[in-house]
Amino acid sequence: MANNLEEITAAVQALPLFYQPIFGYEVQGAKPVRNCEDRLADVKKIYDLLSAELGRPLRVLDLGCAQGYFSLYAAKWGGGGTGLDFEQANIDLCRLLARDNPNFKVNFVQSTIEDFLPSVKAGEYDLVLCFNVLHWCVKFSGFEKVQALLTDLSQKIYIGIFELALKSEGLYPDWGLPENYRDYLSGYSFVRAITYYFRHVREDIRHIKRPFCFASNKYAWFENLGLLKIDDVLVSPRGARTTCYFCGDKFVKLTDITDEAQHGRAQREINFLNTFGGQKGLPRLYATLTEQDETGMRIIHVRDMIKGKTLREKIFNGEEFDRWDVIRQMLEWMVLFEQQGYYQGDIGAHNIIYCDDGKVYPIDYETVNTSPKLFLWLYSAKLQFLNFMNFLLKLNEFENSPVCYLTDLKKYLTPRQYERIAAIREDEKFFSRMYEILFEPEKDSEAYTVAETEILAIERYISYVGTKLQELEEQSKEQRRRIEQLEKIIEGRVK
Repeated sequence: MANNLEEITAAVQALPLFYQPIFGYEVQGAKPVRNCEDRLADVKKIYDLLSAELGRPLRVLDLGCAQGYFSLYAAKWGGGGTGLDFEQANIDLCRLLARDNPNFKVNFVQSTIEDFLPSVKAGEYDLVLCFNVLHWCVKFSGFEKVQALLTDLSQKIYIGIFELALKSEGLYPDWGLPENYRDYLSGYSFVRAITYYFRHVREDIRHIKRPFCFASNKYAWFENLGLLKIDDVLVSPRGARTTCYFCGDKFVKLTDITDEAQHGRAQREINFLNTFGGQKGLPRLYATLTEQDETGMRIIHVRDMIKGKTLREKIFNGEEFDRWDVIRQMLEWMVLFEQQGYYQGDIGAHNIIYCDDGKVYPIDYETVNTSPKLFLWLYSAKLQFLNFMNFLLKLNEFENSPVCYLTDLKKYLTPRQYERIAAIREDEKFFSRMYEILFEPEKDSEAYTVAETEILAIERYISYVGTKLQELEEQSKEQRRRIEQLEKIIEGRVK
């Protein structure tokens, strides 16, 4: 051991920069720039989760491994992999340390990241680590090449953990670093800053705060939920401000905040879920995170996934369902919200999920308002709902009609229903009143008569019969056309 310590000490003295602690040794008279224990704890959390997910130890690629601290710990945890560094002195020390641990499945390679990455095969490694080194790659190879290499790598390795130098630090003004550090990781669908670590550069330079990022195309990660496998990703078409991740029974929503209005919408959604989450099948809220750094603000939240089809999708697919029952269920949701002083601001077929058991749920909570005077088109919760009813009952193919008046619904309502709905004022509990008018027989003088109830049922039946008659007429036309074709064929054979 003494001879080993002498060799290790000599190798440390030959280093261009004593950056990391020496695995298994305490070298006297020298102190590393970083203790690395903080980052190691974060790496271990993710390593253990992915190892459990895959059912085996991990193969780790450590880019810019320096003195091999993380590579050797990955080998100690039962995994292995490759440590890569440009400096030969670093690799020489790493190999000495690996020699001391012959059971470790780790090798060390002297190379540049740019030369090595193209040779990496898909599935060769499970986890890539890359701490405070990419800015050097940009200096010598340009940002576009580095970005392309990382994009390619994102398709080959499950998870990446990156610590990134920022252009705003001012230490590398002419190196071509990106204005937004997230541009390095544009090939990954899910990126979040786990934390921000301070890095001491020199005695005469302030401490630098750098983002420590989790990046993956296969998983989202949260401290209290672990790894969530990503089944699908939906990016908002409106400037990509919102990205939705479908992760089994969890739904992850990431919003890049661009202005105060958007911040208000994101906060309303979270407030709403904190109030109603878990009630009557509405999604529970599991996690809410806010990232705020030089790139701006991002809000991420995780909630239950409600599985089903949007109402719009069912309509466009020509699927049958009870439209009056959908109206009844949506009114029940509106009544529940109204009782707590909330109003849904965008009621439409695109914002309603229809489940296999026939239950429907509203899914857009950004537009929830505490006043019936809304800030979205139609500007009134009452008009929003009447417009939704009009669309649903008229069986429109496209929900692009102009402002609908109550008179459009006249043929679907009894005269008494029409009069009573028209009389509801905006300052009343009008969703509760509307539900009473449409679905609850009352005991007072305004109660439905038997005749009114029968008329409503007959009107619905006539509408149903009319639809079926139209279908039969189309079938009859097709049969007549087929008979004519057969008669022509027979006539030709007789001749």
